[in-house]
Amino acid sequence: MTRRSASLGQAAAIVSAGVLLSRLLGVVREQVIGALLGRTVETDLYVNAFTLPDYLYFLLAGGYLAITLVPILTEHHATGDEAGLNQSFTAVFRAVTVLALVLLTAGLVFARPLVGLVFSQLDATLIDRLVPLTRVAIGLQTFFLLGALFTAAQYAERRFTIPALGPLFYNGGIILGGALAAAVADPTPMWFLVGGLFGAAIGSFGLQWWGAHRLGVRLVPGVPRSHPATRRYLKLALPLMVGQTVVALDEQWPRLFGQLAEEGTTAGLNFARRLNMLPVGVIAQAAGVASFPFMARLFSEKRLDEMRDTVTVSLRSAIAVGALATGLIIPT
Repeated sequence: MTRRSASLGQAAAIVSAGVLLSRLLGVVREQVIGALLGRTVETDLYVNAFTLPDYLYFLLAGGYLAITLVPILTEHHATGDEAGLNQSFTAVFRAVTVLALVLLTAGLVFARPLVGLVFSQLDATLIDRLVPLTRVAIGLQTFFLLGALFTAAQYAERRFTIPALGPLFYNGGIILGGALAAAVADPTPMWFLVGGLFGAAIGSFGLQWWGAHRLGVRLVPGVPRSHPATRRYLKLALPLMVGQTVVALDEQWPRLFGQLAEEGTTAGLNFARRLNMLPVGVIAQAAGVASFPFMARLFSEKRLDEMRDTVTVSLRSAIAVGALATGLIIPT
């Protein structure tokens, strides 16, 4: 297994660049959606299609799948236990896959009544159109969930380049779906969602599997169901499942309240929030994602003084850059 890894500064630069490119491409994505669908009910349907899948994703602590697995894998890296690493990875991957498939399958089967419950203010015709869009978005989230585990395996090795490319494929897929729709047919939300589905399958799952595989991470047979890594992972993840579900409501308010206002309101609120989150993602995500594997490694090696220094440096850097970004944004 290759041991050449990025330094903390290099990691922060890679993650920051990847997030910045992803967010900028996300702005382009929103512009393409706005140009082809407009601030209309079509865009509202596209945005609302992610509501139920996002709930399922947050319930499974999707945003924390990677960082929850990193400390477990890092301990194996610290001792050079490659066989143990693959067994722990296999145990966690199997447990998450089973849980994800159960919840996501339930979402697919019960999509119609769940969509009707969440969007009770929409008429039956719009709900009928929203249900198949929601099902495609659920499939899309499946690739995000499972791909996050392969991303964690790379973070544990302090490899950040390939994980940083995943969102670019996803956003690019959505844009390509819209471009193809404009070229051969009338653009509809389904074109964008199918494009995103292929982008997530390639960038968020396939590419991350390859990135982990080239580092020696494998799914191995014969791992017992009662493997201690599974219990430890669930113990770490359960509080995050609850906490993230509450915090994630921030993203759902535009969708829930948008249905109470005029046509296109959900789309307008969504566009505004995406733009507002651009600096947050670039600064906060770079600091957190880049520094966490280093801190986990230092903790597993009992180098607590160095870990505290890493926390201090990361916080100071994030605060300084955040203050500068705030100063630049406020006048505009």
